[in-house]
Amino acid sequence: MPHLVLVQPGAAHVRADGALWIDSKSTTGFTAYAQRFPGQVTLLVDADPAPPPVEEGVAWVDPATLAVAVDLGGATPQRLRELRADVALLPMTTGRTELIGAARRSVVVAEHSGRSRYEMALAGGLTGLDRTRARLGFARWGRQMATAAARADAVQCNGWVAWEAYGARHRRGLRFYDHRLPGSLIDTAAATRSAAPARSGPLRLGFSGRLIPIKGPRYAVDLATELARRGVQASMTLYGWGPLREELADAAGPTVTLRGLVDFATTWVEEVTHEVDIMVLPYVQSDPAGTYAESLGVGAPILGFDNTAWRGLHGESGAGWVSPARTAAALADVVERLAGERGEIIAASRAASAFMRAHSLEAEFDRRVSQLVELVR
Repeated sequence: MPHLVLVQPGAAHVRADGALWIDSKSTTGFTAYAQRFPGQVTLLVDADPAPPPVEEGVAWVDPATLAVAVDLGGATPQRLRELRADVALLPMTTGRTELIGAARRSVVVAEHSGRSRYEMALAGGLTGLDRTRARLGFARWGRQMATAAARADAVQCNGWVAWEAYGARHRRGLRFYDHRLPGSLIDTAAATRSAAPARSGPLRLGFSGRLIPIKGPRYAVDLATELARRGVQASMTLYGWGPLREELADAAGPTVTLRGLVDFATTWVEEVTHEVDIMVLPYVQSDPAGTYAESLGVGAPILGFDNTAWRGLHGESGAGWVSPARTAAALADVVERLAGERGEIIAASRAASAFMRAHSLEAEFDRRVSQLVELVR
């Protein structure tokens, strides 16, 4: 019976009674692997006894309730060899790529390139010497990860950033989209939008993401202000929380609602399906955010900036628009035009639903696990 070992990206907080501090998205993933892989599945963990930070969607979980076995022996080459792993799924990060070769087959999961990590650092406000050091450091990191990817038996890439950096040139590269939407929810959202009568009132815009500079929430607020100045009827609802909330609240006009953090399954999916015509995601860096796929999955086409992550997904799906410039005025130009072209919005919504039906939660795990199974035959 083949043995799949999933290596946790970082150290996991472990309570004295053995409970693990794990997010619900991860537990869903563990179940998906266990349901599809024809053998034993083990989660290999570096245990951290320190108290965990308070995080939304993360809780203490009894390992006995997980669909996979849990090994607290530490993510080391020696422990991976002791587990006799037929295939190991490894995050492509510093400290984890050293595990390549310790299992019979090694598959790395990539999200970022050196360039995308540098972009994130820049968005945080680096200047002068720090900026130069970051550029050189992330370039070196990117080369190290490219070397690691070449050594792996396969590379699974979450989105277009990692795909262009590593997957496209690998003999067993696979691109997927990491998100939380099963096919049933995608179908329900598509049916809901199809049944709704055509709207001619104010456009309903949405933003979703942490309220931090790299996610560009200020562009969403400034877009609403610019549309009001132009006389374009539109509302903007922001989903998310973060350090910029007070600044955004001060800048927000009467057409902006700061919705805050909401539960994804019970509230976000329902509200975005029924109350958002276009999702505005002006992310200033190439983060392979699940919000892209989740917005498309509930039939909300996206208006975003020209970064690698959205450019690639937009080209593949045809489900939205790429802003010609990274300014609120450029975003407003697109929205103002679409206010008079409602048919184009409907077509983009249908394209979003069609694309995500082929990339549902189940479909993505089917493809990923099929590759793992093929490697151990």
